[in-house]
Amino acid sequence: MPTHLEPRIQHEIKVGDILITRAGPRSRVGVCCEVKKIRPRLLNCDKVYLIRLKESVNLSFFMLKINSAEFINKIEEIKTGGNDSGVNLTQNRLLDLNIELPEIIEQIQIVQEIESRLSVADKLAETIQTNLLKSESLRQSILKQAFEGKLLTEAELEACRKEADWEPAEKLLERIKGDRKINK
Repeated sequence: MPTHLEPRIQHEIKVGDILITRAGPRSRVGVCCEVKKIRPRLLNCDKVYLIRLKESVNLSFFMLKINSAEFINKIEEIKTGGNDSGVNLTQNRLLDLNIELPEIIEQIQIVQEIESRLSVADKLAETIQTNLLKSESLRQSILKQAFEGKLLTEAELEACRKEADWEPAEKLLERIKGDRKINK
């Protein structure tokens, strides 16, 4: 907003506000976010609802609640419009949605429990990613040793050669090529 104009305080966006898109393509209507950073004199547009919470509502709890699958499904049901490229979320329908909120202390406890579990899940995901990288490195190392003929000791190789189903690598490769031609 230009500096010579004075913004209406109810339309000026503040940190901690919640914004919900109200018009546009179906996939973008009903998207909710928390305002974490602003620049001065930033005003809300007419395509977005602005929500300011009372002190009896924990912001983190509310954000978890309105971004839950249950709430997203409720929003999807109340969207109006003729086609997916242009739908609306009317104020009356949005205000008619019932969002159950426990006492503030319980909200805080729920947020703490969810954050704790998400932290554990993040740590597990990190461990899985690390182990996937390690397994790929191990795979490459095993292949390198195999191609260099260093995977088995001479005694282990001799034992393998004495097995009934043993065949030289050249014969195995010829058989694989033959199988591929048949399967084409």
